[in-house]
Amino acid sequence: MRFYSTREKNPAARLFSLKEAAVMGLAPDGGLFMPERIPQVDMKRIEELSSRSFPEMAAYLASLFFDEFSESQLLEVCRAAFDFPIPLKCVSAAQSASAAPSASFASAACACATASLQQSLSTPALYTLELFHGPTFAFKDVGARFMGQMLGRLADKEKRINVLVATSGDTGSAVAQGFWGVEGVDVTILFPKGKVSSFQESQMTTLGKNIHPVAVEGCFDDCQRMVKELLGDKEFSARHSLTSANSINILRWIPQSFYYFWGYCQWMRATGQPLSAAQQPQAAQPQAAQSQAAAQQPLALQPSPYPRLSPRQRHTILRQLNRLAQWGQSWWFPVATTAILRQVCWQRRWVCQSAVS
Repeated sequence: MRFYSTREKNPAARLFSLKEAAVMGLAPDGGLFMPERIPQVDMKRIEELSSRSFPEMAAYLASLFFDEFSESQLLEVCRAAFDFPIPLKCVSAAQSASAAPSASFASAACACATASLQQSLSTPALYTLELFHGPTFAFKDVGARFMGQMLGRLADKEKRINVLVATSGDTGSAVAQGFWGVEGVDVTILFPKGKVSSFQESQMTTLGKNIHPVAVEGCFDDCQRMVKELLGDKEFSARHSLTSANSINILRWIPQSFYYFWGYCQWMRATGQPLSAAQQPQAAQPQAAQSQAAAQQPLALQPSPYPRLSPRQRHTILRQLNRLAQWGQSWWFPVATTAILRQVCWQRRWVCQSAVS
């Protein structure tokens, strides 16, 4: 699997390796990296592996995107990264016969992934996939820990990778914990002095080793501007092997798709319901969590009757993408939504038509 820039008019003309895309973070032309194709998964294998463990299922999914590594190597990565539970919890009772026959699993992006599922009235109505059991109690532990393990394996022994992160709190904490002690990688975290919680500041500033927190006089935008300027200096960036661990990096947002498959399989086991055309999951999450929307697309692109975005979600996402297109993608978009959703819209033109109409 290779990767292209969303700003490249002819994507096939210039493709990048996993290491190039992961280390650069942003493409040389300022675009976001996008996989050259969205792989189709074997859902029977997904269901089988999910019955064993989340790391085993995640390693198979990772092998579809990161085929420069063997599945056994990726299993080692996933076992090290995902050493905490991601439970599916039932949080509501069954609906009455007069209630709308719909249900959901998931919740707020800061803690949980959310999805709406239509199911029979005899099953519980609401499930939550809890993503806050990692070391920093944030869903970002999933992507940050995976990225840390992968970059450690991609790093050259002769030249260390320098990771820059701008944070208002949770990203810095997750990246610090995820990269702590990783060989061949140094992490510099810029956070606004006095504008993050004492708990999050402690998570970033008490680790040592290869984690270097820097308190900046100013606000989060000042931190982000500094990171942008450093990454935008191509000569300086190449000389020091700079990359970003924010959500634009493919090693951050792609693994966030893994728990959508996991939550779906857990729901199937929890309800004991066979999949039918009337039970298509519809993923949903807070509008601000665009990396969550991007992450669910590999699941949404699997053969029917597997999950799809609801019409309202497609409409919301496409409206935002249209705004981003009008801005010429010059804005520092903090997540990888554009990259994966433009590919989705290209492959599934009917989604664009039904969402816009």
